[in-house]
Amino acid sequence: MRRDEDLEKKIQERISISKDDIVNLDIVLEDGRRISHVGMKEREVIIYGCRTIFGCVGGVATRSEYREKGLATRLMNRSVQRLDEDQGDVMLVSGDRDLYRRRGCVAAAPTYRFNVTREDVKKSDGTDIHIVLYEEKYLLDIVNIYQKEPVRFHRSLREFQALLERRTPAPFWNETDVLILRSNGESLGYVVTQIREDEKRGKAPIMAIAEYAGDRSIITRAIKSLFDKYGMVELMFFVPEHDVEFLHILKQRGIQGERRNLGGHTFKIVNLPRLMNRFANYMEERVGKDVADSLGFTQKEDKFSITYKENRLELDGESLVRILFGTHDGAEKDIISGAGKMAEILRSLFPIPFLWPGLNSH
Repeated sequence: MRRDEDLEKKIQERISISKDDIVNLDIVLEDGRRISHVGMKEREVIIYGCRTIFGCVGGVATRSEYREKGLATRLMNRSVQRLDEDQGDVMLVSGDRDLYRRRGCVAAAPTYRFNVTREDVKKSDGTDIHIVLYEEKYLLDIVNIYQKEPVRFHRSLREFQALLERRTPAPFWNETDVLILRSNGESLGYVVTQIREDEKRGKAPIMAIAEYAGDRSIITRAIKSLFDKYGMVELMFFVPEHDVEFLHILKQRGIQGERRNLGGHTFKIVNLPRLMNRFANYMEERVGKDVADSLGFTQKEDKFSITYKENRLELDGESLVRILFGTHDGAEKDIISGAGKMAEILRSLFPIPFLWPGLNSH
């Protein structure tokens, strides 16, 4: 599996959040010129029924003549403070560079990258699937499909409509097609496709799926039809590790992916006690109410503790992110092993599933 370094650079360096509803944190000279900027948009995320707020950070930049003065660091610190004040628990940063690492942001959230060729799906049969280009009359069909996803962003109807109609969202930064997958008169799934205009082989394009939702078997069977529709040579898409149904179906069809962390992003936990309080139901279902009630989560600045009865695990911010969201190389396993009798509880609770940003990656 080849590493697409140009794509990763593109994801990391482009401003990755829209200009609507952003908390703008700017330093401005007396003449009104903006010299350093960090943009943040707060989004509500639903994970197995539990709701939390993520601060999605992007557009981090400083004019060259003002760099190395700590301006971006000060703005990053302020964005963390602002997110905490706004009841946000997790910061998701577009990019992975020293500035973010110094602020305790770390790569996490195992995700599989797939590069599918026509040869991979030549035996697939999707003749009963009708691919329909999105029109506004299908808006509620799309909403209905997306609402069934157990791990997703909360999107108001107006916001979702705007996302579907926006032409150039991340992660691939070119125009999209929103395609509804229908069978027997029912809308059962959708995919958002983008052409990789920056990378062609001959005259045939390479396509990508920026977001998908719905029946995974329908999506898999529709891949061959996508090849026919676009005349492409390759289809690229990403599947979060928690989406075991999709991964299983793809594996059954001989389609293998590359396990990696969520591309082009890093994480920071802003408020651990509040986050885990919001995930109380999640914990009760996994370890039982008595055990969940006996767990303690404390934080002092960037130092964290997880306790259970007489057991205590002390963590820095990087280790905490790795435990909570997991890593592609399993680095969290050694950390959890140091938790003594509490280790088995932590293995039952974590990693918490995380979603591919999709249309919200912008």
